[in-house]
Amino acid sequence: MTDQQLLKSAIEEKLFEAERHIAVVRFLLILANTVIFLFFMEDDSVIRWLGWVVVVVANLYSIFVLVFEPYRKIAVLRASLFTTASDGGLIVAWLIATGGAESDPDV
Repeated sequence: MTDQQLLKSAIEEKLFEAERHIAVVRFLLILANTVIFLFFMEDDSVIRWLGWVVVVVANLYSIFVLVFEPYRKIAVLRASLFTTASDGGLIVAWLIATGGAESDPDV
């Protein structure tokens, strides 16, 4: 291997390591949101079925990324635009399902 190929390989491994850390943080956040939803928000959810859809999809996605590391093969999954759009979409769906700050009648 040439020096340039070695450098490219080293940079890709650093990128994959960063993606792995992001995947772990995403998984932990989704797990925390799932627990909060199940124990505190499910009964007060504005659109309960959508809340469950978001919980299931988000958990499946985060587990899939942790186990299979698709970002190693699919370059678009490494793009910050994709991460921002996919996480943003889940957040918006979550806010719609739970009603956001409006879901708490005591506020």
